[in-house]
Amino acid sequence: MNYPAWQMKTAEPNSEQVLAEAGCGVLLRRVLAARGYDDAQVVHQLLEPGGELSDPFLMKDMDKAVARIQQAIEEEEPIVIYGDYDVDGISATAILYECLSSQGAHVRCKLPIRGSGYGLTRQALESLAQKGFSLVVTVDNGISAIEEAACAKELGLDLVITDHHLPGETLPQAVAVVDPKRADDESPFKDLCGAGVAFKLCAALEGCEPTELLEMYGEFVALGTVADVMPLVGE
Repeated sequence: MNYPAWQMKTAEPNSEQVLAEAGCGVLLRRVLAARGYDDAQVVHQLLEPGGELSDPFLMKDMDKAVARIQQAIEEEEPIVIYGDYDVDGISATAILYECLSSQGAHVRCKLPIRGSGYGLTRQALESLAQKGFSLVVTVDNGISAIEEAACAKELGLDLVITDHHLPGETLPQAVAVVDPKRADDESPFKDLCGAGVAFKLCAALEGCEPTELLEMYGEFVALGTVADVMPLVGE
């Protein structure tokens, strides 16, 4: 029986030398070099992370998202969290629902089924408007919902988008669009999953350091990160 042969990646000539000088053993530096690591500082951060998480307000539009959600809570407006059907989307929905509920928000969740397609739809928005919701907060979707965002505006629904997917040339018209992959976003870490973005939003709403919420929400963020096959680096 024939088995596929292992294909060994070749590293840059000086990579192993740099890693050796950084104190990495033979096997470790071969693995790291083959994966493209040739910077001692980056390797140190990978192997010995300090646990620091960046300020959520470094994310573009985070202040606008927080202001609108807090207004809805104070004025007792009904809020709907519009998630996604995959593990990351469900985890993000659970994180934000728990956070908003703990702050006294009138909040419900909407998770589409696979047969209905991905993300916001006109039909769903019309249904939410008929049910009296005034604020829709997306998690793990919405960055490409240009037409749907326009529909929400027509229906009188305020829309806050939180997502982690790559935007197109045009952003949806919304109260806030929070996505680390926005071209004008200045947050330092771009590889958050949808649950990670929701987690950062919760820290901003709570007005605390993100690390203070890890015990409550960290497992959900980890689920979303692994299930969405995000790079296990940085934050």
